[in-house]
Amino acid sequence: GLLAGELCSWYNGVRCTHEEVNARDWTENQNTITLDADTVIDVPPEFSTTSAYSATLGHKANHATPNNARYDVFDHPRFGLIKAIRAV
Repeated sequence: GLLAGELCSWYNGVRCTHEEVNARDWTENQNTITLDADTVIDVPPEFSTTSAYSATLGHKANHATPNNARYDVFDHPRFGLIKAIRAV
């Protein structure tokens, strides 16, 4: 297994505002995550499969109960500020 704090995956996608995300049907928000007070990261439904998008795979994470991972902001060398998933 992974040690606490070790990187599991990254979560990147299209940048949206909270207003954009809140204005659309919830079925379109299955792969959204808040980056900060202004920005939401979204992997649109048409890119949710790994055959359509696999540059980062955080949108495929499935957490256990009790939590086995946490999200952190990460400054990625290619994507800039995104989310990282770390083991707890």
